[in-house]
Amino acid sequence: AGPRRSVVHNVLLTGWFRYRLSSHQAIPNFAVFAVQDRFGRCVRLQVVDYYDDEGESGFVKLYWQDLVD
Repeated sequence: AGPRRSVVHNVLLTGWFRYRLSSHQAIPNFAVFAVQDRFGRCVRLQVVDYYDDEGESGFVKLYWQDLVD
């Protein structure tokens, strides 16, 4: 076996939800993240839902707010 590859962990991809194994659902944990875009602007971001009204997955609902100096 050789050296293990390093893995970059992106908390925004995994830190916004917990996984409910019994129903195979992503349940938002309402964590709030500060995100900076490539232009240096910052926003506060929160994932509040991942399902539409019929329960179909992949319909991400976000709350966001500009962070200004």
